[in-house]
Amino acid sequence: MSGIVPAAMLAQYIDAAAVLRRNRSRAAAVLLASRRHRARARLQAEQILAEAMDEGERRAEAAARAAHDAICEDVLRWLVREDELEAVIAQRLESRCRRVIADAVASFAGEAERAALIAWRVAARWRELSSHGAFTLRLCPDDVATVAARLPAEPGFTISAEPALASGQALIDSPYVQLRIDLDRHLSVLLAAIGVEPSPASPSESEPDGVSESHDENDPDALANHLDGLVDDLNQMARRRLPPPQRDPGVPDADSTGWLA
Repeated sequence: MSGIVPAAMLAQYIDAAAVLRRNRSRAAAVLLASRRHRARARLQAEQILAEAMDEGERRAEAAARAAHDAICEDVLRWLVREDELEAVIAQRLESRCRRVIADAVASFAGEAERAALIAWRVAARWRELSSHGAFTLRLCPDDVATVAARLPAEPGFTISAEPALASGQALIDSPYVQLRIDLDRHLSVLLAAIGVEPSPASPSESEPDGVSESHDENDPDALANHLDGLVDDLNQMARRRLPPPQRDPGVPDADSTGWLA
């Protein structure tokens, strides 16, 4: 009995071995499936992590770009405001400078002696006018004595009173040209060129009856003459003196009173 296995027991052993093999096969299959599932899960997790990192980098880059653009806009806006502020300051400063210059010019013109200025103007053109032959200086009756005292008595040169002229105005007549001197108008032209509105025209600035105007206000050459003349006057006023004119050494002046500064 001890060496013989009953058939029923053998059958049970065989069935148990088969069940064990099946269970092992199932366990192996389950283990393989779990490993594959874990591999897929790990791969998916890696993909999700990579996608999350990419998305995070994109968002961070977008946020940094937006912040950079916002800063650039702020800087640009401040620069524009700074330029606008500088323009406003420059405009106001320019206006103040124009006003200061205009006040200084008007002050110099007010302090200058008109007779000396007219005499200096005539002296500046003396050589040119002398070549024309005889010429006449017409003045306001109030200016005749003071201007004549500053000019020499030369042959062919005469001074006459013109009631139609106001103080500070003069006409120089020669056979070829007629030159007009108007100190008030010259000052108004210079103030207008500076950019300051000149004061309303005084009686001395208006056109006298019977005297034709030799310069057009819209003529660039006439405007240049006005400005050049007044600038010369201002230079002389700045030096606080009016120099004598350049005399021709070949012209004797023994019979003249000479030029007075």
